[in-house]
Amino acid sequence: MKVLKGILIFLLSVTWCALQTVVGGVMALILLPKSRVRTYRGMIVLYHGYSFTFSLGTFAFISERSPEPRTVTPKQYGFFLLSLLYGPFYLLVVSMSQLIVRIPRIKKYRAERGISPTDLFADRQAAYLQARLDA
Repeated sequence: MKVLKGILIFLLSVTWCALQTVVGGVMALILLPKSRVRTYRGMIVLYHGYSFTFSLGTFAFISERSPEPRTVTPKQYGFFLLSLLYGPFYLLVVSMSQLIVRIPRIKKYRAERGISPTDLFADRQAAYLQARLDA
């Protein structure tokens, strides 16, 4: 079953989300000299010293400046699975939702209603996928 899962992840990463993997690969080459590279369940993880953390295609870029970079890896695995699921629409669904909630008016609206800044559909979906498929 593990082999079948690995083959499926590979096929999805080179077909459905190929553009993300290519862009992630270019970004990985840029960050490679200043990064530690690890693998996590089919995902290539680069731990770097900059202040951003995101997943793109087969790659996850995790900031070592975060309070606990090792606990961020499973969360990024959820986004990795989400990128395999959404393919070319991943950037629209995930990135746009994260950018929209940073608009001051929407940020204020969510704060007035007690909605956490990290309570996004994409984040909940990534956590669900990570919990279900990480086993």
